[in-house]
Amino acid sequence: MAKYIKGETSSEVIENKEKITNSIINKTKILNQSIKDKVLPYGLSLNKYNNVTLGNVCKWECEELYVYKYAYTTGNSSTNSDYTEDLKKAIMNINQAIVKNEINDQSKLESNEQPSRKETKKSLKAKNLRLSIELQEVKNNVVEVYRGYCQLKQFIENNDFDNDTYHKLLRKQSSIINKKRLKVIK
Repeated sequence: MAKYIKGETSSEVIENKEKITNSIINKTKILNQSIKDKVLPYGLSLNKYNNVTLGNVCKWECEELYVYKYAYTTGNSSTNSDYTEDLKKAIMNINQAIVKNEINDQSKLESNEQPSRKETKKSLKAKNLRLSIELQEVKNNVVEVYRGYCQLKQFIENNDFDNDTYHKLLRKQSSIINKKRLKVIK
């Protein structure tokens, strides 16, 4: 026996359609907001003529922004045609802003800061290792700060004391933590 009856749509397909529709709506909002912020959205690439195209927007994917890639024909389906028209207007507006030099491309700004070079697997592994070590240092520092906070909170709840005692306790806690451990990790 078949899982679905003829003509019935599965819940996965319905969820995927809703995800794509929401992605089109989010892309329109993000493009309109980027015109106000005067910065090209993260992950959106320009073509060789420094324009945003509908194809690039369809391929644009960034989970943090809740935008997902989809096929051009999916965007032009009957359920998404109205949203795609709004998206096309947003693309036209952002292209006009790019022509007027009102929008900065983040990728170009970042590439001006660092010389562009290809990263090898070895350099990526070394970078990954360095970042994981820094992340572990940050985690350790957060744990120590939280532990100090819990001790201070418990002391305040257990003892009735005035503001001067509170400041003395804070100074004592800050002197315990090594200043090297509180350094800003770049």
